[in-house]
Amino acid sequence: MRKQALPPPTQFTMGDKARLVLGGVILVLGVVILWRTLPLGVTLQAIVIGLGFIGFGAYRLWLGYSRLKQWKKMGSENGRVQSPRTAQEGPYKKR
Repeated sequence: MRKQALPPPTQFTMGDKARLVLGGVILVLGVVILWRTLPLGVTLQAIVIGLGFIGFGAYRLWLGYSRLKQWKKMGSENGRVQSPRTAQEGPYKKR
């Protein structure tokens, strides 16, 4: 079965921002795990967990960044970039 690419996002949501922040936190946590455990002794468990966190955090950051890049590209092709606030308001502004 062939996987198809996801369509480009129509807006950059708070969930996307949260994923980017959590990706950074997970990446930092992986570095801290390695930093704190390696001076005490090199154990396979500490290295696997630390590198796992670093890899997962880097993947989430890459995924969030590529989604942000797609969103900006799509907005520039349409003439404007739609923020989450303007997407919720719709085409008509409330008075």
